[in-house]
Amino acid sequence: MSSRPAIVVVAYNRPESLNRLLKSISTAFYDTYYPDIIISIDFSSEFIGAVSQVAEDFFWKGQKKIIKQPKNLGLKQHVLTCGDLTKHYGAIIMLEDDLIVSPKFYQFAVSTLSLIDNNPEVAQVSLYHATFNEAAMVPFEALKSSSDFFLMQVPCSWGQTWTQNQWESFRNWYKENERSLDFNKLPDGIIKWSENSWKKPYFLYLKETNRYVLYPYVSFSMNMKEEGTNISKRDHVFSNSLALDFDDNLFVIKESIPKYDDAFMIEPNYLVSVTTELNFKDVHIDFFGSKLHAIGDEELVFTLLPAKNKMISFGLDLKPIELNIIYKTEGEELSLVRKKDIIHNQISMKVMEYLYPIPKWYYSYFQEPLKERLIKTINFLIKKGLK
Repeated sequence: MSSRPAIVVVAYNRPESLNRLLKSISTAFYDTYYPDIIISIDFSSEFIGAVSQVAEDFFWKGQKKIIKQPKNLGLKQHVLTCGDLTKHYGAIIMLEDDLIVSPKFYQFAVSTLSLIDNNPEVAQVSLYHATFNEAAMVPFEALKSSSDFFLMQVPCSWGQTWTQNQWESFRNWYKENERSLDFNKLPDGIIKWSENSWKKPYFLYLKETNRYVLYPYVSFSMNMKEEGTNISKRDHVFSNSLALDFDDNLFVIKESIPKYDDAFMIEPNYLVSVTTELNFKDVHIDFFGSKLHAIGDEELVFTLLPAKNKMISFGLDLKPIELNIIYKTEGEELSLVRKKDIIHNQISMKVMEYLYPIPKWYYSYFQEPLKERLIKTINFLIKKGLK
């Protein structure tokens, strides 16, 4: 494995976004070595000239290569094609053009690649810290442990590294299984994703091969959530803070590292390892009902959905959610039931307030300025009408 991964930039039809990303790459820290950078531009009859100009104008102290795709590949095939560059470079950091990176993103990537070298359980390293559950469309927070990372069967597309072995393992699996992929094994929210997503088959790959993505607790890349192939309207759902520095001498991965599945749910085995009084054998963790379609009626589920015949129940006083199970907080919101006893798949207002904690006494801070603006607008219109 190369200890100096190449930087691969995936670009298409956003010249301003590409320029912003390249600026953040150029101002990052590289010690005395500047890695190769490859800017791959998917064909667009309208934007190819402007995007190519940004790439050509970009000054880089290392080796720079611009690849102009002769025909439009689409995002999925473009990412797959760029991933294949691991064969030439040994390892790559892939960055799509709607990202920006931390000044220490490259040092972080180098440090983590050496940390997971020859670890067959890790299929990818994320530069991005996940804070949103894409399967249930709710906020996500991972348990903290003595490790500096957590593992999750959720692929990252917002700044990631692959070694040649990691990528070839996926490519070989994909080639063998492409015509028989059963996406119904995935959480509900992921099943509905577009076929243009390369992450969708990668989700299944992680699940089927029992591999994980290594996630940091801070971000070294940020998704600017701009309109593109898979995003129709910009928002700040995936906005995150960027780590400006880190101490790579402190990086550790221990056996006690938290593990999450493809629905952003803590794995039962991890709860068993940290909880002595509760037996979680043959229990599913599915707080928001993302996996219910794959769970039998008589099987046991920890859920936040309304249910009857509760065997165990806990409150929602701690974050992340699973910490309430570990500490056995008092309450009724989080319960262990048989799937058939779940009443419906709509979470309660109390759970919503836990996920989005804006206290009612704070409402006036929002309402008063709005009231003042309305009064000013009405007065302005009245005066304008009188004239």
